[in-house]
Amino acid sequence: GDNVVIVFSTQMNSSSLAFSTSPSFDYTATWSVGTTTVTLSHATNYSHAQAITASITAMRDSNGNVLSGLPYSWTFTTGQTFGVAGGGGGGGGGGFPPYVPPVTTSTVPVATSTPLVAPTTPAVPTTLSAQQQLLNSLIAQLNSLLALAKSRGISLPPGALVSAFAHDLKLGATHDDAKALQMYLNGRGFLVSLSGSGSKGHETKYFGPATMKALAAFQKSVGISPASGNFGPLTRAYINSHP
Repeated sequence: GDNVVIVFSTQMNSSSLAFSTSPSFDYTATWSVGTTTVTLSHATNYSHAQAITASITAMRDSNGNVLSGLPYSWTFTTGQTFGVAGGGGGGGGGGFPPYVPPVTTSTVPVATSTPLVAPTTPAVPTTLSAQQQLLNSLIAQLNSLLALAKSRGISLPPGALVSAFAHDLKLGATHDDAKALQMYLNGRGFLVSLSGSGSKGHETKYFGPATMKALAAFQKSVGISPASGNFGPLTRAYINSHP
C-alpha cells in the first residue's frame, strides 16, 4: 500500500515523533523538506477498503516545545478493489486483473498557536523576597498577555503595558520574560522568526539563538553597545523606559 505522509507547519524534532494506527502496523519514518514532512512507510500492506485510525501522541518542534492539541487523530479508508469479468463464448478469456486504487493518505496540520488566557493567581507568600519574586512573575505574565493582545489588534488603554523586565536572560534560558521580550521585538519589526516558534503570535519562553539575533539588531538600532544580543541590565533599563 501507499505511505502515510504528514506535513507540519514548522521545523520539528524528528526524534520526538510518536505515531501509531489502529489496526496496528510497523512504520519506518523518513523526514524531508528540512524536518517539516515525514513519510511513514509500512512493509505489511493494508487490506482493501480498510478503515485506519492514525494518531500522533507525542511531538516537539525544533525548539523543544510540545505541540498543542495532542493526541491528534484522524481516520482514512484504503482503496477498494475493482475487477472486470472475462468474456464468455469462443473459449472465453480469464478476464482483466483487478485494479487497486492507491491508499488514501493524509496531510496533517498541527497548530501551535498561543491561546489568549489569563494566568492563574497563586497564593500570596509571606516573606518579602518571595513576594517580590511573585510580583516579578505576575508582571512578566501580564506583559506577555498584553503584548499578545496588542499583536492581535486588540485596543489597549493608555499605560496598559507594565513593561518591567526584572531578569537577565542568557542563551538557553526559559522564562516568562523571554516570551515578553519576543513579543516586544516582534511588535517593533525585529522579528524573532518569520514563521513557527518565535514568530508573531507564536512567541515562546525560550531565549535561543533566534531571539538573541533579533535582540542584537534591536540593540544596534537604538545605540546600545555592544550589540551582542545579551539581555542584561543596560538593555532591560532601555526597554523598561521605552514600553
